[in-house]
Amino acid sequence: MKKRLFLIAAMAISLSACEQTVHAASDDALTQAVVGRTLTQGPNALTVNPDGTLTGQVGQDGMEAQGTWAVRNGQWCRTFTTPQHLVGTACQDFELVNGTITFITPQGPSAPWTIN
Repeated sequence: MKKRLFLIAAMAISLSACEQTVHAASDDALTQAVVGRTLTQGPNALTVNPDGTLTGQVGQDGMEAQGTWAVRNGQWCRTFTTPQHLVGTACQDFELVNGTITFITPQGPSAPWTIN
């Protein structure tokens, strides 16, 4: 009986994860999800422009953020030129879940960003 309950619970968790989480299998899937959209997380708002630029505000004081973005080999790659504390390039895995995107960094997953 305990084995059967464990198996049922494990299957339910697996199925619910499959239904809610989608890791884009191609560069096009991520691009279609975010291009021309604004990603928001708390006070942060970044617009993913079709020309490959990122613009927006980050932090409690709304610092201007600028940079570029691309999707390469199934990863989100971004290069910030401002603000200073974000300057640089990072390519990250991600998960798309019900209108949100979570970036997977070496430190672990970010808080989800809402795709608007």
